[in-house]
Amino acid sequence: MTLTPDQVPWGAASMLLRQHGERAASVAAARVEELERVGNAGGVAMWKKIASCLTKLSRPDCLS
Repeated sequence: MTLTPDQVPWGAASMLLRQHGERAASVAAARVEELERVGNAGGVAMWKKIASCLTKLSRPDCLS
């Protein structure tokens, strides 16, 4: 299955939730910090999108 560019952060967020559960947001935040430290602007932008998707997926009304 091929994901569109818009679907990639959603897929990554879903995978993080499955792998890390309640820690998923902190894992994403740590990755953003690491990428900022090394100056990887593209990686930072992607992981911020992933973090935003995590927030949306974690909302109680997400499944309704």
